[in-house]
Amino acid sequence: MNQAASVRHNSANLEVRTFLIMMILVFRFQSKTHRAAMLKNMSKAEFLKQGTPQALAYEAASLEWLDQANGARIVKVLRHDHAGLHLELLEDGFQSPKAAHEFGAALAATHAAGAPGWGAAPPTWDSEQAFKGLMPMSVVPAGKDFPYQSFGTWLSAQRLQPVAEAAAKHGDLPPKLMARFEKLYHVLQTGEFDSPQPQLVKTPAARLHGDLWAGNLCWTRPGIVLIDPSAYGGHAETDLAECEVFSTPYINEIYAGYQSVSPLSPGWKERLSLHQLYMMTLHLALFGGGYLHAVSRILQQYT
Repeated sequence: MNQAASVRHNSANLEVRTFLIMMILVFRFQSKTHRAAMLKNMSKAEFLKQGTPQALAYEAASLEWLDQANGARIVKVLRHDHAGLHLELLEDGFQSPKAAHEFGAALAATHAAGAPGWGAAPPTWDSEQAFKGLMPMSVVPAGKDFPYQSFGTWLSAQRLQPVAEAAAKHGDLPPKLMARFEKLYHVLQTGEFDSPQPQLVKTPAARLHGDLWAGNLCWTRPGIVLIDPSAYGGHAETDLAECEVFSTPYINEIYAGYQSVSPLSPGWKERLSLHQLYMMTLHLALFGGGYLHAVSRILQQYT
């Protein structure tokens, strides 16, 4: 990256971080209202999800991109209009090892559909700002150059730094842990934790759901259906790691199903916590000190 490009990129990073801090403050006051609006139409034959127009638009683009992968089942978008995002209403099913194994294999196919680079946005998204839930995150829209060529440099600059700074700004991340983040950025930039994608992924990055915690896996009669994505190009291990957050049932069966069709790189289990750090730090910034121990534990593990 030349000097002029570097200056422009650093300026863009600063804008995203500033906006992230502002959105966190708004989220802490408005999250209950947002959730109530999402739930009010569940008695109908469709699910109407309401929220900010930008966040809903990114979710719609993410759902379309993931559905095109023909891998894991994705909730169907019925329409997207001024009222919100109209989705099919899913019927509850039973949690089972078989469904988990099948989902793992299907998720491998989703990842293998690929993405052109680190932080790639769905092809219909034309902005460098996207959303993980209500929170902004940086992406690279179609036709733009990818500023980071390795997982470690991208993770530190585009994911960890913005949320760590937001948590520190709000007083949730003490200086001692902020210093550990700085140390981790350096380690990541050396490539120490870069690892090959799973066997089926042949593109520079995998096509990720991007917010694959337990609550976004819906167990229905036909199998697991994914909801609420924040899709982007990243490392497949990130989706798998986030599956562990908040105790997804039959997680080992999910991993086994995945590996049955797309074996993971050696040492993947030792890297799972690193891939969870972004999500846990984002939760720390949003909800406060309840996540501090988890963030501290991960930082101690890798620095």
